Amino acid sequence: MVIARRSAVFAVIGVLLLHGLALADGGGGGGGVERAPARAQDPAMAAAVQAIEAKQYARAIPLLEDLVARQPSNADAFNWLAYATRKNGDPARSIPIYQKAWR
Repeated sequence: MVIARRSAVFAVIGVLLLHGLALADGGGGGGGVERAPARAQDPAMAAAVQAIEAKQYARAIPLLEDLVARQPSNADAFNWLAYATRKNGDPARSIPIYQKAWR
């Protein structure tokens, strides 16, 4: 009787584990940072991000300033502009830009 109960318990645990593994396997990325594809289509954004990745912050800033002037609700562009500004050596100027990204 005890062996039958143990077998039943192990069978239930096995089914639950397999179900959990099946759910864990599905969907989504590998934990990396992803960029919004719609924003990446803008050539100015793509060029600015490329400049930032090359640590050419001064080159990225005017591209992003133009972009936020054209797209004042583009939080990604404001965030990149604030980041480039901060990394270019002006952290105080980056604070209000970050705040615009959070609006």
